[in-house]
Amino acid sequence: MSEQDFAGRVALVTGGASGIGHATVEGFVARGGRAVIADINEKLARERAAALGDKAIAVTLDVASEPAWIAAIEATKAAFGGLDVVVNAAGISFTSSVANTEIEDWHRVVGINQTGTFLGCKHGLLAIAETGRGGAIVNISSVQGIHAHAASFVYNTTKAAVRMMSKSVALSAALFQPPIRCNTVLPGYVDTQILAPVADMLGGREKLIAGMSKDTPMGRLVQASEIADAILYLASERASMVTGAEIVVDGGLTLPMHITYTDAM
Repeated sequence: MSEQDFAGRVALVTGGASGIGHATVEGFVARGGRAVIADINEKLARERAAALGDKAIAVTLDVASEPAWIAAIEATKAAFGGLDVVVNAAGISFTSSVANTEIEDWHRVVGINQTGTFLGCKHGLLAIAETGRGGAIVNISSVQGIHAHAASFVYNTTKAAVRMMSKSVALSAALFQPPIRCNTVLPGYVDTQILAPVADMLGGREKLIAGMSKDTPMGRLVQASEIADAILYLASERASMVTGAEIVVDGGLTLPMHITYTDAM
C-alpha cells in the first residue's frame, strides 16, 4: 500500500491502544492518515497517542456505552473535523461452556464484543455520512465466529453475530450517497495479550502458543500487523467495490480446524 493511501482521512479505532487495534492505528498513520485511539485504558491510549504526535488523539471509550460513543465521535470531529473510517477492534475473550456461563459474564462479553460493534456501526455510519466523502467500517470477528467450540460459548456467539451484523450494515450503508462500505476481518490465533486468560488456564503462554502453532497449518500464530494489513486494505479506496465481505487471516486454521491445545480442559 502507498504511504499516502489515507492522506486527509481520519480513522477511529476501538481497542486502539493495544494488539490489533494499535497495529491498525500505526499502519493508518504511517500511510498518511490521522487516528483516534479509542480505548477504555485511558493511560495507555494517551501514551500511544503522544508517541504519534499530532497525527493521533486519545479518547476514553467504553464501547458498550452509547453516551460514551457519542462523546468519542464529538471529540473526533472537534479534533480532526470529521470521520472517514471506523475500526471496531475492541473485544474480549471468555472461556466457558453454556452450562457454566454466568449471566454477568454473558452480559459483559456481549456488551463489549457485540453491543460495542453495533454502537460503532451506528454512530460511525452517521458520522462518516456527514463528511460527504464516503468511507468504511471494518469489524473484527474471529474464526470462532465460523466454527464452534464447547468452551467458547459466549465468544462464539458474539463473533458470529458480528459477521451477520456487518452484512446487514453493508446493505444499509450502500444506500448513503456516496455509499459507505462495511466489511469484516476474521483473525485466527493472534499473538496478543487477549491470549492471557486462556494461557493462565492451560499452563502458561509458551505452552499455549506452541499448541496453537501446531494446530495452524502454516505453523505459527498470526501477528497483529498481519491482521492490520487486511483491515487497512478494506478501509482504503483499493477496496472501493468491496462491501459485506469477509477476509479470513488464520494461516489455514479453519481448513482442517483440528484443535488440540484445549484438550486439557
